[in-house]
Amino acid sequence: MKRKMLILTLLLASGSLLAVLFVPGCKALQQMAGQTGYGDEFQFASSMYGAIAPISEAYEVEIGRTMGARVIPMGGNLCKDEALTRYVNLVGQTVVRQQERHKLQRHQFAVLNTDQVNAFSCPGGYFFITKGALRLMDNEAQLAGLLAHEIAHVDREHILGDIRTANIASAFSSGLKIWGDRSEFARVMGNLSDFGVKRLFETGHSQSQEFEADKLGMQYAAAAGYDPDGLRQFLVKVEKAQKLSSTQCAVLQKTHPSLSSRVSALQKATSSSDFKAGTGATLPNRFQSYSRSR
Repeated sequence: MKRKMLILTLLLASGSLLAVLFVPGCKALQQMAGQTGYGDEFQFASSMYGAIAPISEAYEVEIGRTMGARVIPMGGNLCKDEALTRYVNLVGQTVVRQQERHKLQRHQFAVLNTDQVNAFSCPGGYFFITKGALRLMDNEAQLAGLLAHEIAHVDREHILGDIRTANIASAFSSGLKIWGDRSEFARVMGNLSDFGVKRLFETGHSQSQEFEADKLGMQYAAAAGYDPDGLRQFLVKVEKAQKLSSTQCAVLQKTHPSLSSRVSALQKATSSSDFKAGTGATLPNRFQSYSRSR
């Protein structure tokens, strides 16, 4: 655990370096929201041709970029607080190193300017957390736990798996037969993005996917040196907030299993010797110092 905490400390201490790497990435997300074309599709179209199962990394990233451009305005637009965005990125990057696919993708984290309590993930490593969710949190372990949950969705390719199951990825292969047609490429990517955004805002992931993301998220956060109980603590807070204001948690309530069932499953998991609650860092002071401008 001391080694893990050292890694955690070193990563968060390197803020100036990571700011150069990841805050510009969030600015790219901002530009993405108003983007009307796809400037780099031809660079990788040939490598994706026919790559339906498994879906190629380049294909996955483009689906995520297209989805992210739609999530931003639907979720409340990007927060312009660079210090807060940088902090969320640093915590996210610390956790993301604990999952299996961290070397395959660029992961970018952004804050959405809305009171709604939620977090979203898009294929290819695009993650969003709302200000409403941040306001419910007391410490960094809770932030790490929620981000880890979303990281697990991408790590386990939940949306991509649903795309394959729905057999809509075949449309992309057909589109690439005329990949020189920019409008056809955009149309097919739009269809795939519609499917993913509907999953995030309307139908939700399956219950088994949500429980898997909870379990893996707890493990990723613990591996990064955080208290594994952070996600459960956050969900307890959401449960209380939901009773006070159902509208604030409307999307989360619509698209996720009952909070009580998730809390119960995590309670059982964090009572084990491997992931015992209270055995990792919580860092409330650091969380408050970075999130004071909320």
